[in-house]
Amino acid sequence: MFRIDNVYSSVWIATALLSYERYLSILDNNKLSLSDFYFLQTDIQNLASQISINKVQSARISQWCNGSHKESSYNFLVSRKNDSCRRLSVKGEFNFIKEFPKEKYEYLKLVFEDINILYLDLFKWIEDVYYKIPLSTDKSAIYLDKPLDKNKDESNKKIDKKCNTNNREKITLSEELLGTDEIYDNIIKFLYEIQENKIEIYNEFSLQHELGIFLRNTLNDDLKIQFERNVDFFFNYKDGFTKKEIDISIYNKEFSNKFSIELKFPRNGQYPEQMFNICKDIKFLEELKFKGFSNCYSLTIVEDKNFYNSNKIEKDKIYKYFRSNFNLNGEIVKPTGKKDEILNVEGNYSLIWKNLNNYKFLLIKI
Repeated sequence: MFRIDNVYSSVWIATALLSYERYLSILDNNKLSLSDFYFLQTDIQNLASQISINKVQSARISQWCNGSHKESSYNFLVSRKNDSCRRLSVKGEFNFIKEFPKEKYEYLKLVFEDINILYLDLFKWIEDVYYKIPLSTDKSAIYLDKPLDKNKDESNKKIDKKCNTNNREKITLSEELLGTDEIYDNIIKFLYEIQENKIEIYNEFSLQHELGIFLRNTLNDDLKIQFERNVDFFFNYKDGFTKKEIDISIYNKEFSNKFSIELKFPRNGQYPEQMFNICKDIKFLEELKFKGFSNCYSLTIVEDKNFYNSNKIEKDKIYKYFRSNFNLNGEIVKPTGKKDEILNVEGNYSLIWKNLNNYKFLLIKI
């Protein structure tokens, strides 16, 4: 196995490799739980020592790379209560700050037990599988109330405890990008421009217009960005779709790469109706993805706390997905009127609200 000279990265890679090995041993990959991916500190240390050319001391795992420790330098790992086991943090668990190595290690080949894998392929598995396991599947993780960035104003980075009525993290937008894909990262850049008051939005049309212009200026020139394209432009038919028009379509001239973005910026209450409309967007994006779109994204921005906040833990109706710790999945019934419209959401989505100045936003990749 090739070795690297970064001890901290070796700790992350070792834990990722152990996680991948554990994943291969799980028979039912449709019921993954983060609680299944904890490893003894000594196991992580031993494997990291095989990856790093430098000595890997136990403190690198228990403190320096451990986001659960108040003096950590990186948020690569999470501790479990009452033992010395750690797991890999998931994206957003520590405000997207130092949760994975920046180095790409393009030519790093990893060999462990029966596994022979390139680092880039391992990282892709982490993004495509591990990062999509809901946080709600781990009830034993340790989180500390500590500054997330000592070099910046703590008040701008602190979790909004006033809104945290359900133990679901309310995350402040970080300037550090996620590394998910080009379009996702550019949506994050766009939101950062809003956070810095460089872009102003005031209704859903302004959100659509400003985001479209921003993407035209930042994405590759061979990609077209268009508004309100009907689905029959891409498929020569429009039956079988939950909606007929795509808020923002992105595609190349060969149609080999197609992306879609659905937007919501509700300003007039109607909470259950608007929540159902957000679910409808997600279902529509699932249909587009199933029909051949590369990736699809749902972006919702709200300023009314009734969309995300509650004085109690919601356990029923549509509110539970937006206000409490319930993943969006399965049958969703229209909550008002005749209640005669039913959506069947195939995926499993954790609706985590994040701070954006006076707003909150949801960004979901399908």
